[in-house]
Amino acid sequence: SEKGESPLRKALTEGDAELKKLRAILADPAVHPHILPYVRWIVGPSSSMNPSATMGPVERPLYLLRQHAHASLSDRLASRPFLTLIEKNWITFQLLNALQSLHDAGVCHGHLTTENVLLTSWNWVMISDVGCQHFKPVALPDDDPGLWIHWFEGRGREFGGGNTGVGTQEITVGSGHLGSNGEKRCTLPPERFFTPGLVKDATKTTPTELAYSMDVFSLGCVLIELFLNGERALDLGDLMEYRRQGDASNMPLSLKQKLDKIESSKMRAACRHMLSLDPSSRLSPVDYLDRLSASSSSSITHDARRNPKKPDVKISSHSSTLAPIPECFKTTLYPLLLRLRIEINSPDARIALIACKYGDVIKATVGLKDSWGVMYFSRLIGPTLQLLETSAKTDPSKKSKVGEKNCKPSGDPGFSLNEMLLETEELLRQIDSGFATRGENDNFPALDLSSSPKLLPLLDNIPLSPLNELGPQPATAQLSIVILLQVVFSSVRHVQRTSSKFVALKLMHRIALFSPDDVRLQRIVPFVTSLLQDPEPIIRASGIRVLASVLSTVTSFPPSDAQLFPQYVFKKVAHLITDPSLIVRVAFAENIALLAETSLRFLDVGHSVSLYETVIGRHNRDGNCQDISKGEKTSQMCSSSSTTTMIKSSYDSDLSALHEVVLRWMIHITTDTSDHSSQSKQALLGGLPRLCNFFGAEYSFQILPQILAFLNDRKDWQLRAALCHNLPSVCVAVGRAATEQFVIPCIETALNDDVEQVVSEALKCLSMLISLSLLTRTSLLGTDLSSEKSSHNVPVRSRRRREGIVRKCAPLLLHQS
Repeated sequence: SEKGESPLRKALTEGDAELKKLRAILADPAVHPHILPYVRWIVGPSSSMNPSATMGPVERPLYLLRQHAHASLSDRLASRPFLTLIEKNWITFQLLNALQSLHDAGVCHGHLTTENVLLTSWNWVMISDVGCQHFKPVALPDDDPGLWIHWFEGRGREFGGGNTGVGTQEITVGSGHLGSNGEKRCTLPPERFFTPGLVKDATKTTPTELAYSMDVFSLGCVLIELFLNGERALDLGDLMEYRRQGDASNMPLSLKQKLDKIESSKMRAACRHMLSLDPSSRLSPVDYLDRLSASSSSSITHDARRNPKKPDVKISSHSSTLAPIPECFKTTLYPLLLRLRIEINSPDARIALIACKYGDVIKATVGLKDSWGVMYFSRLIGPTLQLLETSAKTDPSKKSKVGEKNCKPSGDPGFSLNEMLLETEELLRQIDSGFATRGENDNFPALDLSSSPKLLPLLDNIPLSPLNELGPQPATAQLSIVILLQVVFSSVRHVQRTSSKFVALKLMHRIALFSPDDVRLQRIVPFVTSLLQDPEPIIRASGIRVLASVLSTVTSFPPSDAQLFPQYVFKKVAHLITDPSLIVRVAFAENIALLAETSLRFLDVGHSVSLYETVIGRHNRDGNCQDISKGEKTSQMCSSSSTTTMIKSSYDSDLSALHEVVLRWMIHITTDTSDHSSQSKQALLGGLPRLCNFFGAEYSFQILPQILAFLNDRKDWQLRAALCHNLPSVCVAVGRAATEQFVIPCIETALNDDVEQVVSEALKCLSMLISLSLLTRTSLLGTDLSSEKSSHNVPVRSRRRREGIVRKCAPLLLHQS
């Protein structure tokens, strides 16, 4: 009806004017990188099935549109992998910056919650719902929750509208403010509630407009929920109880218990101070940020010189090394990620930039100077490095000159990055085709080698050294490398170039060296495993190498990961053994031994922990039961003995399962007769020492005939030479008797090979066996002399002469080579 449309037009006109005003203030991401304003309004259809028959005003929903975001903070807290403590500190750092930026622009949010704090896939914080509070009441009656339920409680999740990743919000149902577990939370400050009919007090006035201190209180509730993994800080009843007490020192018991769950004492004190009942005692966001940072050595105390009326309220007096916000957030990580937010939108360019800044981030976070890693990525990126470094320091007016070569528009901001990415892709294509070899004459751009006197070759297997320690860093700073790792994960999902995925895998490989074990297992391993299904063979081959290397660096893991290999890893990599690409099959054969050795270590540690817990539990029971009868003691001993036997039996069965899987892979490779199968066999021979350690003597006898058959391959002399080179490790496992009976005849055959390299490796193999004392004197010198001395009564016909290895090798002294 016409009567129902008039208020709608009025509200739409006022709201549109407010949105335009806020867009003009907050739309520039360079000034407000953490604010995500709404773009426009949309009027929905009428809710009535027959509008002409409606006698009253027409109800029509009103939608606000904004840019899509990956997830809200509320959704992210309930999603795996769960946020680590350092990631929560990083989000806190951004929230304080975001709120201060909003206040500097003269804007109050009015209702900050975990629902309108949005996160990108790389954990960049953006605050939404800015400007939609102008139509909501500022003051609410404390005796009637109707207004609060209508405007602030929200029923978005009940109607399926709680996913804030969608770029619309229906303002008729509030902000969708229900917890992930269905609990209703309230983040409004207590001063926004008033008691109707009460005689007005000069000290207690009903607010008529929003204040900055109100946002600070809401931020405190958001931070408590953040550090408690989604548990609400306050509901409406808790807030009313807190407001009635009128004393910040007498907080409700439930709120005190929740604050005590926050690990950091400084963060706990800051959250408690943000929830002060007196709005004038709350600090600004930048003040909390300064005092939570490692650069601040003072406690969070109100400066009496700034405001002598405020009481002296101390928040913390801990040392700066225990600060929840390390210095590297401000100096290194935030400027780097800010460039990703406002300048570099291409995922390929983001990977290139992170590779360029790798050394600076490692130095600022971990406190190490990784000379090898810096040089590796400098050579990997090539000319892109200098161009990216220059673009960061160049004035924006000068950047337009980059595109003048190809007559591009001078205002194209992405032209320089596209050119750099093309150069990167060309260089990586040359690397993949073998351009970067082990030689010392590689034609790479000149680099400053003053920090590292030796130019290391560009190899896939990145060594663990050299790492030059600069000095100890706080624990929070060392864990900050996870933030950079999350950016790599987010970017590699959307890259368009295979070369960018290759660089991302190398970044994961190198960053894993400085990451804690839980990050390796819960973040890096699942992500690298997903790349084993990539359509590009070079990515699958690099992925299995990175996966095996990362798993080998894990030293501690929870009991739930003891069966990681048989239940997850082996199932995810099994398809690579029949991969259609040769480089993938070779890479898999190279890493079978490392995977097998690591799986054995996981099994040993897991069962050792189980056995230890059993022994400790039995000891505790014995200590607590001193007065039990002899029969009960006997029954307990029998029970403990049976438990130990079960653990041993379980270990044997688990070990046998691992042996069967790896042995199946080895038989498949050794019996493969397809073209180019010798390369996979050579790769497998390189891990024989690890495989023999994994299998033990019993299973080593099973693999010995399989590998000795390689000498029958007359097409590939390199395979025969590789076998002779790696045979000593198998001989150590099978023992002296098996060596003389099975291995020596095969080596004697290799001594007569028509390829000199095979003969040379066979001689080296014999030398190694002698040094390991795996050959007897009889095998070396023969039996002719010993028979004459010890068997004078034996007929001459039975004295069969047996030549020793030395006599058989003697003619090689006259070899022409």
